[in-house]
Amino acid sequence: METVDSGKPMAMSLHGRLADSPSVQAALADAATLIDSAHLHLMRSAEAVDTAAAPTDDAPTLLDRARVRMDVGHASTCLRQAVQLLLTVSGAGSFARTRVIQRYWRDIETAARHPTLNPGLAREMYGRALVGDERPVSPMV
Repeated sequence: METVDSGKPMAMSLHGRLADSPSVQAALADAATLIDSAHLHLMRSAEAVDTAAAPTDDAPTLLDRARVRMDVGHASTCLRQAVQLLLTVSGAGSFARTRVIQRYWRDIETAARHPTLNPGLAREMYGRALVGDERPVSPMV
């Protein structure tokens, strides 16, 4: 938003400001929705972990645990997509070392590669759990 709010024109267009471009407006809406989706999934997974940590005799089911992995993997994917959209809106200058967004981009791209955030593995775990297949895919479910 810093770049959009600065009044920067859209390069190679007749838009005097990025904010005037329908494609920029759409990209910002998509990025905001992706960030909101990540937040909602992370809140649901945090609530599930809090519930599982409560002193009861009920252990979380395989489906519950797999859904947490799916939620965090999906949140990671959403955040990566949101940052990609914002980088495109900001332009090539986004990658200058002085720009904060390039640090966010590097951080999210690095963090998203942690094995617990692997969306492919999360989908496999969750899909198996949804059909009642209890064969392990990972020791960390």
